[in-house]
Amino acid sequence: MAVDEVVLEEHSSHESLTFDFRAWVGEIGGDIRKEMPLVKKDSTNKDILKYYVEVYTSEEEMNASTNANVFVTLYGSCSDSGRRHLIHSKSSQKRFQAAQVDKFELEAVDLGDLEKLVVAKGPGKPWLLEKIVVKKDQFAAEEYVFMFQGWIGDKTRQNDEIEETLKLTATIPSHVSLPIEEMPDMETSGKIKENHNRMAVTIVC
Repeated sequence: MAVDEVVLEEHSSHESLTFDFRAWVGEIGGDIRKEMPLVKKDSTNKDILKYYVEVYTSEEEMNASTNANVFVTLYGSCSDSGRRHLIHSKSSQKRFQAAQVDKFELEAVDLGDLEKLVVAKGPGKPWLLEKIVVKKDQFAAEEYVFMFQGWIGDKTRQNDEIEETLKLTATIPSHVSLPIEEMPDMETSGKIKENHNRMAVTIVC
């Protein structure tokens, strides 16, 4: 569904609050939840960013996979993303399998510097999570690493939802790999290396 704007009215003051959407809600293959900044006169509106979330399931155990739904909430110095369902993996048809990296896109207002995240596993098999890596943009100069290296849930609690809080482990230079034909028209001060076997380049920002 295409939405141009949403207008809310504060009940007591009758003040109108306008949210400028101009976007599709429920886009196939994308984030099914939309977040837009409040439009205020004579003020600078917050930017909408597309956060790239990479979820690493451990390769240490063959049974590291889970069939459960997984949710994440990002917390930054300015705000939080709200709870998001990691449902459309851009890298895998079957999510959260052993030794697999699942990639997701989440749209949210600029949260500031990321500080922690909360990951929740719904009812289902226990899950051996290695880490979650977040970037503020596909070609961002840095990425936020949240290490975990542990099980979420166990066999006695397969009917429960389990939450874990991951604090920021490190902020490191970003590494981006993409097919040559998808190279953006951009300048980079980093190094570009060609891999002729995979026909891809790695950008070290």
